[in-house]
Amino acid sequence: MSVFEDVAFRRHQSVHFFSDEPTGMQAIIAIHSTDLGPALGGCRMVRYADSSEALTDVLRLSRGMSLKNSLAGLDLGGGKAVIMVPDGWNNDPRYDGPERARLFRAFGRAVDSLGGRYITAEDMNISVEDATNMRKSTRHVVGLDSGMGDPSPLTAQGVFVGMRACIARAFGSDSFDGLTVAVQGLGKVGWRLCEDLHKAGAKLLVADIVEETLARAKAEFGAQIVDKDDIVTAK
Repeated sequence: MSVFEDVAFRRHQSVHFFSDEPTGMQAIIAIHSTDLGPALGGCRMVRYADSSEALTDVLRLSRGMSLKNSLAGLDLGGGKAVIMVPDGWNNDPRYDGPERARLFRAFGRAVDSLGGRYITAEDMNISVEDATNMRKSTRHVVGLDSGMGDPSPLTAQGVFVGMRACIARAFGSDSFDGLTVAVQGLGKVGWRLCEDLHKAGAKLLVADIVEETLARAKAEFGAQIVDKDDIVTAK
């Protein structure tokens, strides 16, 4: 199936594929809309099965950013970027060797080549340090220490407040005390969300692909570990 036939591609303005042989970087930037302004959306680094899976992910995410930015009343469109984990990193997106800085400088050059149509930031497995390395090659990046910094605490807070509003509507109280909450993925946002839920008295069911993180969640939150394939239906 071609990109143009992909349901997720509908109404996208453009999709850009980038490769940098010296660093092994393979990235896709999708620009869904610039009708309201430059397309803003974070960049994530993930171990995808193949480029087709990466493409589907970035297309869905970029469309979502158009909706989010519009609902927030921002003069910004929607875009997103994904980087496939290089083979030399042993499929670990958290790899912190010297090649990491060079890769994100290369990604910054890719962003810069779009002339400001896309503004990037941190998303899954991307740190403030990574964004700082992007900034060495482009000014079209946010989420730096000199600005708002890591956006994940605010994202987690937004999820927590939204959940609290939902349970208030459903149960007549916004208290998490005694409720069971399933959290899929314990990255920067998921972990901070678990911290808030634990403090609020919720019982946690958690799933993640990193065993060390699961063990830490069990120790710190008393969380029950659930297989990633069962987390959606766990009770």
